[in-house]
Amino acid sequence: MFVSLRRLRRNFCLTVAPGERTLSAIATSIPLPGLRSTESPATRLWHALARCHDLVFGTATDPTRDLYSFLFNRKAGLGALALVLLAAAMPSQGAGVPICLFRYLTGLPCPGCGLTRSFSCILHGDFARGYDYHPFGYVLLPLFAVIAVTVFIPKSSRIQLEELVRARQAHLRHIYLTLIYGFIAFGAVRIAVYAVQGLHAL
Repeated sequence: MFVSLRRLRRNFCLTVAPGERTLSAIATSIPLPGLRSTESPATRLWHALARCHDLVFGTATDPTRDLYSFLFNRKAGLGALALVLLAAAMPSQGAGVPICLFRYLTGLPCPGCGLTRSFSCILHGDFARGYDYHPFGYVLLPLFAVIAVTVFIPKSSRIQLEELVRARQAHLRHIYLTLIYGFIAFGAVRIAVYAVQGLHAL
């Protein structure tokens, strides 16, 4: 009896069309309501953030919405160059002119508050104060400097650099996702701390 059942199963698999077998595999992989997922909450959160990221920046298979095509173009390079030069020209304690509307209205720092002053302190050699103003200055300033340098290299070399970075997009994906959402999380925590302690952004 066991032999006949085994033969029947083998014959059935051979008579099912390849398309139907593929559809069956897809159907069995769809999570059903009420069934507990084997993924941890952290993994599900990471995948959700990755999907949100793809909606904003596009995926590796969508060249029209490629993050690197945006970063490595002349306009982005000129903008990064202007920001670096502005930070270098400003005094390390800032210009004394509030430019953040969120901070002006609430007295609380937005996630980006202190970045320009952090850049300025780092460029002037005041590294400790640069960290106090915004720790992400040490991450973003080198990134903006690299993008600014692309303005001065030939177009062919800039395209090669863009292709080199895009070719490693799968490896760099976790890095820039961590950077983006780490930046947002840092800003949210800082706002909460300032609000609870009754502090005001400088």
